[in-house]
Amino acid sequence: MRLARPFTLAAGVTIACLASAIYVVLWALSQPSLGLDFAIPDQGEGLVIIAADAPERSELVGARLVGLAAPGGRVLGVDRRTLVEEPDKLNDGALIAAFRADQGALHDVLRSGQAELHLLGRDGAEGRQTVPVSRMRPLSDLPVGFWAQVLTGVAGMLIGGWIWAMNPRRASHAFLFLTAVGLHVSAQAAALYSSRELALSQTAFEVLSPLNMLGALTFGGGLIGLFLSYPRRLLGPVPALLPMLLLLLPMLAEQVRGGLNPVFYAHVPIVLALAGILVLLVVQRVLARRDPMARAALKLVALGIVVGAGGFVIASVLPALLGLEGRVSQAASFPLFLLVFAGVALAVRRYRFFDLERWSFRLLYYVVGGVFSSCSMPSSCSLSRPSTAPSSERCCCSSCCPTCRCGTGWRGGSSRGGARISR
Repeated sequence: MRLARPFTLAAGVTIACLASAIYVVLWALSQPSLGLDFAIPDQGEGLVIIAADAPERSELVGARLVGLAAPGGRVLGVDRRTLVEEPDKLNDGALIAAFRADQGALHDVLRSGQAELHLLGRDGAEGRQTVPVSRMRPLSDLPVGFWAQVLTGVAGMLIGGWIWAMNPRRASHAFLFLTAVGLHVSAQAAALYSSRELALSQTAFEVLSPLNMLGALTFGGGLIGLFLSYPRRLLGPVPALLPMLLLLLPMLAEQVRGGLNPVFYAHVPIVLALAGILVLLVVQRVLARRDPMARAALKLVALGIVVGAGGFVIASVLPALLGLEGRVSQAASFPLFLLVFAGVALAVRRYRFFDLERWSFRLLYYVVGGVFSSCSMPSSCSLSRPSTAPSSERCCCSSCCPTCRCGTGWRGGSSRGGARISR
């Protein structure tokens, strides 16, 4: 393997990750906007207007939006389902299809450039007001939940890509990267539809909802494949892919047939994936009973998975599976997934999980810093000051650091990072 390859792969993953995140932000900004913020009321009809971007619309705050129409057009009803964060929680294929059609009709009204708001005032009086619709949503209008999901996907992808780049041909690294890709896809798709102002097109939901589910199941299948491959190899790379394919079969059936209950193709597969991951963690820990380094590393990784992935399932998936109303928003639950990758990163740092040296952390720093420096200062493409650190403390890769003088290459790291995890 050429010396420059890990740096090149990590840089490529970083650029692709940031490019996709920028695209998601631009797509979110391209949606039409009423300049109003809505909330689901505890009781009663419609949606409560809780804030307005323009002073001339401030008198609308506190009123309820119960309908929307293009000037002279048919009035479309607006209710609490209009703003549901995750359509799959409706738990009925027919309801989901109707929801997407309603969203498409509302979006067409917003695209017309003017919208007639049908309102209920604070005193219960009915009213109408025609307002212009902005062709783009202001950046300041994107909620905190949007950024939380986007940044969760980016951070997970960077950590997974960094580890994969160190040895892309190894099954355990590839499965972790697959897990990171799944999280990234799921988080970006969810960020777009869960943070909408009022409505997205029907086509957008038909693309984004399956992408979100594909990413979630890829995340679970990737972790199953990881623990079938590492620390002890239980199955080869190809058989280790079978659980993920089995998890995806119900979703593929939904795409072919349509109208299936999300409990069948979404909620149950996610819970089964988590159960499979936990079982494999126990199996790997038993197999590593004579290897204290492996046990310690698995403990950190398991803690991240139980608290991170387990916390998300308990907060977001189980209530939907049981037909209950969740108390925690999906956007607030997504950052829990970062605990999974934080556990992996700590295991690499302290116990050389994945058989990586501690200096491999420098690759992540150099790649991310280099990409951001290239974007912000295109004229400064190289570092001019040589390293003054002792040769024993310098970077072990001359390709990742332009000022490195040790020339020991990627495989020349010192052995003081701890004993390797045995197989």
